Amino acid sequence: MPDEPDSGPGLAGPDGPSEEPSSAEPGSVPTSLSDVQKAIIEVFSGAAVQFGLPKSIGQIYGLLYSSPAPLAFREIAALLDISAGSASQGIRLLRDLGAIHPVKVADDRREHFAPELSLRRLLGGVLKTRVQAPLDSGAVKLHAIAARLERDSANEPDAEFLRGRLESIKTWHRKASLMLPLLRTFLGTPDA
Repeated sequence: MPDEPDSGPGLAGPDGPSEEPSSAEPGSVPTSLSDVQKAIIEVFSGAAVQFGLPKSIGQIYGLLYSSPAPLAFREIAALLDISAGSASQGIRLLRDLGAIHPVKVADDRREHFAPELSLRRLLGGVLKTRVQAPLDSGAVKLHAIAARLERDSANEPDAEFLRGRLESIKTWHRKASLMLPLLRTFLGTPDA
């Protein structure tokens, strides 16, 4: 039997789980999720878990991806039946990754969100925040460790061993730093 989309906790309408498709017109806010929307949300939540991210990150992106209209914070939390804390944390991370962006909705002062639909921009955001930023901070840390080891080598009984290990880490770091521009070129993502 094929996997059914989860209709229990985590994929509910404001009044609980819904098996009925949303009757939302394009541009209107749904009050429940259709089976297809639930299945799309499950695809993205599964992908998030595979990348080591919380399931709610994938659920939020999947909801926005499958929604015909941008959604506000409370709508996201209600439709997914997730806590305000999970929704807030998920929205913040997805914004930092460039996976979602705020949009203005006429006659509504609340902040609404829509998904980034360009795979190139999505990958560029992931590379920037999940690869480039740690590489940059790692370079600073490696420099500080090398300086500390040189300064305190007389008091460090394993100084030679640690120098060797530090050189190995620096080599890994250099190779990763050289691969990043190649990966960006291959994926066609921006350099920033």
